[in-house]
Amino acid sequence: YADIYNNLGNALQKQGKLEESIQAYHQAIALNSEHAEAHNNLGNALQKQDKLEESIQAYHQAIEINPEYAQAFSNFGEVLRRQGEFQPAVRAYQKALETDPNYAEAHNNLGLVLLLTGDFESGWRECEWRWKCPAFPSRTPNFPQPLWKGQDIGEKTILVWGEQGVGDRIMYASLLPKFQQQAHRILVETQQRLVPLFRRSFPEISFFRIQDPPNSKLLEESIDYQLPIGSLARWLLPDEESFPKNTIYLKACVNKVKELRDKYQQLESDKLLIGISWKSVNKDIGKLKSTFLTQWRDLLSQKDCLFINLQYGDVEEEINAFTAQTGISIYQDRDIDSLKDLDGFAAQVSALDLIISTSNTTVHMAGALGKPVWTLLHYVPDWRWQLDRLDTPWYPSMTLYRQPVSDDWYSVFQRVQADLQRFVTQNLDTKNIYDA
Repeated sequence: YADIYNNLGNALQKQGKLEESIQAYHQAIALNSEHAEAHNNLGNALQKQDKLEESIQAYHQAIEINPEYAQAFSNFGEVLRRQGEFQPAVRAYQKALETDPNYAEAHNNLGLVLLLTGDFESGWRECEWRWKCPAFPSRTPNFPQPLWKGQDIGEKTILVWGEQGVGDRIMYASLLPKFQQQAHRILVETQQRLVPLFRRSFPEISFFRIQDPPNSKLLEESIDYQLPIGSLARWLLPDEESFPKNTIYLKACVNKVKELRDKYQQLESDKLLIGISWKSVNKDIGKLKSTFLTQWRDLLSQKDCLFINLQYGDVEEEINAFTAQTGISIYQDRDIDSLKDLDGFAAQVSALDLIISTSNTTVHMAGALGKPVWTLLHYVPDWRWQLDRLDTPWYPSMTLYRQPVSDDWYSVFQRVQADLQRFVTQNLDTKNIYDA
């Protein structure tokens, strides 16, 4: 029974048992070589193993068997995107939508590629389909107000609610000052650990923590509209020229910043304070975005720098093993827990001279605070970093370092190391960089 082997493969794939799932799909195909779904699912499993060429062959087989197979076209487009073949990827997603105009994943994936290549207006529109994607990681709260669709809100009250991860919420918060210029009153629901920082940074906006059921003030009839914070971009950012020009929109606690900077300077008064973060725990693309501490060895050998851990989560064992192997120390401030206290983390980032990190919450926090931040990107990065540029309209204080080819972190670190040497030379003689 080919269908049973195909279903078995799906169950194994959901459990992360990719090799076993691949065997099951091969068995299904051996029993029925015209089983388009098994070929497609085989392609998905191979893609998860980063066997992209083999996955393409599987999708081709599925499409050859069923030329109207929208899901196979969309999955094929995803592989093309990962390979940097953006226009072919767009055509694959469009082919999927010709077959199934309501295929949400194809719409959303098309939108992400369009954003990556700088087509903001079309990209935002397609990404509105994200809420119909079963795998989209955000909840849809049941607020009673109608969705805002760009109407005039000069005399209106609007509720904005958070979505996706902390980094996304910080990034989209850059749009709140611009939105304030349109709306009479704004209420924002977001994660509790962001509330203190956001309240200080946007004193004219009312912030509420996420709870179930929602705070009763967010259900009042006096609120005219509601929308997710990511959808603000559709109405406020039709092109790059429309991005906010303010370089700093989050404000850390001044007293806490001074306390932490004094603390770190007492450790090494004659050194620059450099924060580092090296990985992402994103379950979908965290592996592509992440590095190993061992790859940082030459960079962390730079003299005249005190390197301070900004990596979220419990990484003490990882740091201790690195230090034992290399003799290089990374300072860990156990008084700061970015997973619980983002306000304290904001102060820690603000106290430093430079932040170097892979693409995760750390770089969003640094960029929002206006700190110099160097972001290390894998070959085909997340849509927000676009392509072939060293800067980003989201954060003017950020510099991007891109892999020239897939998996080439070596070249990235070579460039970062050379730039860090220059940064140290240019800044070390400054008596007090922070005050300057």
